[in-house]
Amino acid sequence: MLRRVTEIAFVETHKELWDPCHKDIHRREVQTERWIAVELVYSDFLQHTKRTCGRIAETRWKELKAAYEKHEKRILNAPSGSGIDATKERFLYSDHMKFSSLFSAARQPKISYCFGSSKNAVVVKPKATEIVRTPKRKMFQTEDQKSKFLMKGDSGNDLTEKIVEEMSKTRTAVMKLFDCENSENCFSSNEE
Repeated sequence: MLRRVTEIAFVETHKELWDPCHKDIHRREVQTERWIAVELVYSDFLQHTKRTCGRIAETRWKELKAAYEKHEKRILNAPSGSGIDATKERFLYSDHMKFSSLFSAARQPKISYCFGSSKNAVVVKPKATEIVRTPKRKMFQTEDQKSKFLMKGDSGNDLTEKIVEEMSKTRTAVMKLFDCENSENCFSSNEE
C-alpha cells in the first residue's frame, strides 16, 4: 500500500501526466519520459526494461484512475437515504487521488476550453452560434384560395411562361438586328 501511495504522490508532482490544462499534456514524448522516471524510481516493484518504456507505470496509473472514478461514480449515484451501505467497498487510495478528480469535475461542461496553466486556468464557454436549418417549403395560393404546399419538382407554369416570353423577346431583337421579315428566313441553317 505504501508503494502505491508514494507512486501516486510522484505522479501528483508531475502535472503533465494528469492535468488537462498543462502545456505538455498533449506531448507524448514528455509523458513517456515521466513514466520511465516513475518506473526507475520505483524499480523495486515496477519492472523496467527497455521494451516497456514506461508502459507498466502508465497502465497501473490508468487502472488506479479508473478504479477511483468508478468509486466516485458509485458515491454520486448512491440511492438517497442509503447512507454508508452504498459506498461499503471503500477505495483504499481515494484520499490520495483527490487531486485527479479536481480537473475531471472542471471538465464536465461539454463545451469549455482551458487557457493558461493549471494554476490560473480559465474556463471559457463559447457563445451560442446559430443553428442552420433548412427552410420550410413555400406556400402559394391557388385559384380557389386554398393554400397548398409547393412540391419540390413542381415549380409551377409561371417559370416556363417567363422563359418562353424572354426567348420570344430575344428572337424579335435578333430579327430586327439582321433585318429579317420572318423567323424562318432569319434562323434557318440552309445556306445555298
